[in-house]
Amino acid sequence: VKFLEVELTGDTESVSDFFYALAGRTPNLKEFILRTSTTAMNIERSLQKAVNTWKNLETLVIPPYYLRPDIMGAVASLPNLKHLEHDYKHQSTYDEVAMLQELPENAFPKLQTFEFNSNPAASQRLILKHPGLFSKLIKILIDSAESVNEEEVLKLVDQVGTPATGDPPTFISAHPYPLTINGIQVKRMAAAWPELEIFNLCTEPDLSLIRGDMGNSLSILRAFAKHFPMVETLGLYFAKNQVFTFSGDLYPEFEFRKLEKLDVGVSAVPRERLQEVGFLIASLCKQMPKIEVGVSGWYAETDHPDWATYRSQWMKVKGILKFAMRTKAASRATTSRAVT
Repeated sequence: VKFLEVELTGDTESVSDFFYALAGRTPNLKEFILRTSTTAMNIERSLQKAVNTWKNLETLVIPPYYLRPDIMGAVASLPNLKHLEHDYKHQSTYDEVAMLQELPENAFPKLQTFEFNSNPAASQRLILKHPGLFSKLIKILIDSAESVNEEEVLKLVDQVGTPATGDPPTFISAHPYPLTINGIQVKRMAAAWPELEIFNLCTEPDLSLIRGDMGNSLSILRAFAKHFPMVETLGLYFAKNQVFTFSGDLYPEFEFRKLEKLDVGVSAVPRERLQEVGFLIASLCKQMPKIEVGVSGWYAETDHPDWATYRSQWMKVKGILKFAMRTKAASRATTSRAVT
């Protein structure tokens, strides 16, 4: 057996017995996906025993809060593990012990994708203490606890945007509060990660926690176009009422050259200025990007009463964006003919 995907819904004892039975029977396993609502604390020893036998494992997908010390020790020593990720099908119980604080020496010799639960301060320490590990990752996903505040997460974003982390093509961070990033931080991250392909900063905050006008101004897109012109996927949560400006110029100095997807998550259309939002996005793009609206697997909150309105507005923005991109292309073609 090289691939195994299981969903375990029984009681703790039966789930634990499953892993005890599995240990030693799947030495050639390369990918294991676990879906369960059982907490790691109750099956830590049995899961650790099974993991210790998976020397050929390359991909491990487990629920959040599963990297308790004994399990982490086993997983970190897997010689061929390349991808460690979370599965969000079942609601997971917060576990302070599984909030990653330390890593064993020489952990994850071949890891490329690393998703883990941690707080920003601990994550910063891990990055500084294990530069060899973090510099070779191509994808970092950090799932923070609800008790984390915005300033702590932004300090982490600032820390990740340093040469110590190397040049990962992907950075994704989830957080229950909407987070903002400024032009200086974008510039600093670009200096460290010039080849960044995917950037997603908390596009799915819990809308019930929003107080005042939290989130990014649409104007921050200009900073990303300037410093990350080759980014392919960009995800940001936009503030509902922050002022932004658009001069009407469809040919600004800086544009996204390869942007394929703009993920707005659960954002409202800023200030309900649908036409200006559509034309502003078009002005910053060389090619037509897809606007991604909605939530991914990890969003567990109930629908906000205004969510249907937000979705409807973004659908209209998509149409305006399409028209604006056609206008831009036609104008360029006319200009080109006039020059020749």
